[in-house]
Amino acid sequence: MSLTRRLLFPTLPSTSPLPPILTFDLSEDDPTLVELNRELYDFLALALRAFVQSWWGQITPRDRDLMPQITRVVTHVIQDIERRASRVDLSDLILRQVPTLVDLHLSDYRIAAMRMDMAFTNTSPPTIQGLFHMLQPHVAIQTDQEPGGPIISQIYLRQLVENILRLSLPPEDWKSEAERCAVREIVACVVLGNMFKKLSQPWFFHQTVLGLLKPSSPAQPESKESLARFHVPSVQVLVIFVLSAMQTISSLALTIISTFQYLVALTHAANRAYERRKSTQRKSISESVTSLSSSIEGGTDTALEATSGPEASEDILAPSLKLAGNLVQADSRLPITATLLLLRLSSRLCQPWFERLIPFMLSRIISPASLTTAIQAGKRALFPNDGWPGPAPVEPTVEEQLLLREQLESRLGELFQRT
Repeated sequence: MSLTRRLLFPTLPSTSPLPPILTFDLSEDDPTLVELNRELYDFLALALRAFVQSWWGQITPRDRDLMPQITRVVTHVIQDIERRASRVDLSDLILRQVPTLVDLHLSDYRIAAMRMDMAFTNTSPPTIQGLFHMLQPHVAIQTDQEPGGPIISQIYLRQLVENILRLSLPPEDWKSEAERCAVREIVACVVLGNMFKKLSQPWFFHQTVLGLLKPSSPAQPESKESLARFHVPSVQVLVIFVLSAMQTISSLALTIISTFQYLVALTHAANRAYERRKSTQRKSISESVTSLSSSIEGGTDTALEATSGPEASEDILAPSLKLAGNLVQADSRLPITATLLLLRLSSRLCQPWFERLIPFMLSRIISPASLTTAIQAGKRALFPNDGWPGPAPVEPTVEEQLLLREQLESRLGELFQRT
């Protein structure tokens, strides 16, 4: 019997399937959805065994009710988050709100860097990080922590998870302080604490990007014999050159045709998804109007809000292009400014197509398969010792961090030179 059934569902018959956590509006028999729910339960079972059962079993060895109760609470919270996330416009979040916040953060960072020479702080010498947090303080950031300590405050993470539980849990589960405390500590300290501790370090990004980029293959110079062989043109060389050129042109034409067919099929699929989404919205609006009219007929005092017509939508790629221009400081570079201007004009012309294509692509990216891969990576990172937490990885030294940055810069330079 698997750990999930022994720990989380001790009374469930072995022939009965596990209840699904996430649905994604798919069938319960969908293979990718079944795999995702299995990985979620496995991750939850490993976390409960490592951080709850290890001490709870010593207090009450025969108790088998706490783990299923915590599982039920976590499942309810995840399902509530899924319902709330399904109502979020991902394209607006990823392409408008997030780039705008990152752009503001970058501008504030550059302002802090400009004020380095005029800074008067208690630390000697002042740092950009300290000056930035002095100008833009955040309650979640700990600037006076010990070396190697958490940068994100665990008190803030606990309060964040506490508020999520308060909004997601039903009243009867919210009143159970023991279950709420166990869930809060697992999510805040184990999952979010370890995740933010790594994400807040620049060397972690450098190491991750270097791992994703393929190593550069050493260029093999042509031998002198091969160069001498083609030095003097002949009929055979000309025939080979013509045939190679024809093959290259035909391959390019086939690539263009296949790309065009793929874009056409993708556009049709995006249009169908857009129509389904619009029909669902119209149905929900009609149901809201029906319930509103019934409440008015019943004599219920209801405040009517005037809904304005749809305004002209802003360019969906404008915040991202603005962020890209701010990153490369396009104001002082005329070619980049011209390129960004052409991209803005193109995105504005293709705005109706992007409004349908981008949400469809995001829905394909955030899929059960991608979430399964992310959960598996999280399990390997948090429970490396055969399903048990491992020791904290040794952070690279300052010299190793600088070496990682130099390797990443040189690798990116090679890629840009090839393109």
